Amino acid sequence: MTNDSFTFFDIDGFLFGLFDPTSTSETVQMGNNCVVCIRVEDADKEYSRIKEFSRIAAPVNSVGPYRVFQIEDSEGNVVELYSSSNGV
Repeated sequence: MTNDSFTFFDIDGFLFGLFDPTSTSETVQMGNNCVVCIRVEDADKEYSRIKEFSRIAAPVNSVGPYRVFQIEDSEGNVVELYSSSNGV
């Protein structure tokens, strides 16, 4: 499954996706370009729910058909949560 920004692989029911940062003109650094992305039902609701007790790396915004935001885990790793209107 592929679109302009992502290529997805279904690995025994686990959806593994690769994001192409050039599709949105993002700059990346070596060593800082692997981000775990977790699909949620509604990114805006999740952001409202967890913003008080999480370290926000990037507030909720739109990237193409996706609503995304990023948090930092306890070790400083970035985790992205996203929702989509097209079901991907």
